[in-house]
Amino acid sequence: MTRLEQTQKGATDNLRDIVNLAKGARVMLTRNIDTSDGLENGAFGTVDHIDLSSDENTCVFVAFDNERVGKKQTPERSESGQTKPVAIKMHEESMTSASHVIRRQFPLKLAWGCTIHKTQGMTMDKCVVDMADIFAPGQAYVTLSHVTSINGLFVHNYDLRKIYRCEDVHKHVQDMTTVPQLCDVEGPSDTLLSVVHHNVQGLRSKVPDIDNYEEMHADALTTNETLLKASDPDHSVYINDYVVERQDRPSNTGRGGVAVYVKDSIARRRLETGVQSIKHVAVTLTKDTHDVCCREHLQTSSTEHSDIWCIPQTPAELHR
Repeated sequence: MTRLEQTQKGATDNLRDIVNLAKGARVMLTRNIDTSDGLENGAFGTVDHIDLSSDENTCVFVAFDNERVGKKQTPERSESGQTKPVAIKMHEESMTSASHVIRRQFPLKLAWGCTIHKTQGMTMDKCVVDMADIFAPGQAYVTLSHVTSINGLFVHNYDLRKIYRCEDVHKHVQDMTTVPQLCDVEGPSDTLLSVVHHNVQGLRSKVPDIDNYEEMHADALTTNETLLKASDPDHSVYINDYVVERQDRPSNTGRGGVAVYVKDSIARRRLETGVQSIKHVAVTLTKDTHDVCCREHLQTSSTEHSDIWCIPQTPAELHR
């Protein structure tokens, strides 16, 4: 392998041509290193220091915002009680813009801010939102809803006209049949099934959060964007007291994917629907005399949906 003296200009999906870094810089990971450890594309952090002791082993140490990111690498904590920074090494990739060229670069970029698309799946205590370039329905809601408190929300270029819905989606929602309320009981019940849905944006890194946060627990947990591969074993996404049924994205890409968790005390039966055009999971749950069919499905495009079907008595009385 011959080292090129002049940097080749890469495509947008390549590792970056040049990465300017310094202690204290805000950065974002641009590659999935270990999704089970939270080291995935979009993880934010701050450069703690850079180890330049060797050209071959140069590392950028990043203190990630989420303390669970990189926990496998640094299980111990520093004397101050803070999680130790995680070592990010150079990655090698073939360049799509130049044949027979391999780039070695840190999978990082400066990120004092990010696009609304990148905030999906995030929860933040504080956030500055710039509404100037919002161009699509629902974008404003997506970014505003990720902040845990109104006191932590700061809006720049506020424009009420940028907060609007997609009328086509609204029309379809209005056309949907409402599931009838089965009873007036609030809270847990021996005759009702509770279902919670999570858009997890990477299941393996979110399992500890779901497992430890009891308020998320229900009789069934439905998830999409699991980002699992067929080679990922079920025990890597195990949640206490639950059994998982999953459908990973085909071709072992590790993108998309859906899963349904069912409490191990509830009878379940996976349904084979015979539908090939939509990748999905269909599971019938039985709690006393009530059946609920939980269908988590994804289309062949990148758009995913989830439906909960209630079956009061017979299949003919199917409500959506």
